[in-house]
Amino acid sequence: AFAITMSILFTQVTLANKRLEGTIGMASNVIASADPENMHRATTATTAVDMLQAWSDVVHEDLGDDPEISSRIFNDLGESFIGFDRYDLAQKHLEEAYFSLTEQEQGSSVEAARALHNLGRIAYKRGRWEKAEGFFQDSLAIRRQQLGASHQDIADSLHHLGSTYRHLGKSSDAERSMRQSLAMYEQLLEGAEPAEATRIQEATCNVLNGLG
Repeated sequence: AFAITMSILFTQVTLANKRLEGTIGMASNVIASADPENMHRATTATTAVDMLQAWSDVVHEDLGDDPEISSRIFNDLGESFIGFDRYDLAQKHLEEAYFSLTEQEQGSSVEAARALHNLGRIAYKRGRWEKAEGFFQDSLAIRRQQLGASHQDIADSLHHLGSTYRHLGKSSDAERSMRQSLAMYEQLLEGAEPAEATRIQEATCNVLNGLG
């Protein structure tokens, strides 16, 4: 009986994982196709925003009982809305993602750090430097805990935090964070795949411009 029960549980977990991977993969691909930073986007800005809002409705109506999936898609939606300067919509979805993750006791997960980082980006774009600082610091702390000593997400957090410090007049903190970011990007560039290398090079140029 025990063996049968375990077999059933294993099957249920396997199916759940396949559903999670399939749903997130499909949604992420569709959402990415609407992202204004995606060079291969085939839709207009108006159409793309409408599509993102339609996806949001689908998630709310059909995936509300599956927070593991919905929180990750809300993060995807939030990032895409930032690209269209729809900061209110972006903030709404990112806050939903973070709240859902904390409800699942995943407030210190990589996805939670992603939500916090993007909330920091919104605060930064609105000129709310103190709020941006708090979000970036919290995101950085989680990313260092979860991702180790060197990772592109950590370098991104350091870069954004350094830029925020600069606006707050914290010159020494700004330079330290940006130089740490620069060193990490240069390390990550070694052995990076072509597409990833291009992104790292762009980020490196932005850091150098920030350092003057």
